[in-house]
Amino acid sequence: MQGLEDAIDAMSAREVERLLELAQRRLQRCAICNSDGATHFRVTGKTGQNSLTFALLLCPACVDKHRQPESRADD
Repeated sequence: MQGLEDAIDAMSAREVERLLELAQRRLQRCAICNSDGATHFRVTGKTGQNSLTFALLLCPACVDKHRQPESRADD
């Protein structure tokens, strides 16, 4: 770990912040399959006359697997 600490010490504050953002994103887990590297997705569903919108952490594989055909046409 000493080599890693030396590398971080040699970085600027902006570089350390970027590294921290990357590490935090890498540690996020998918809500469906629990794999790491998930990103935030806004999900909308309809329940009768009401619609519900919420955010989920999902991995790209689960997004592709569970995406509805209507939303694929928007790409």
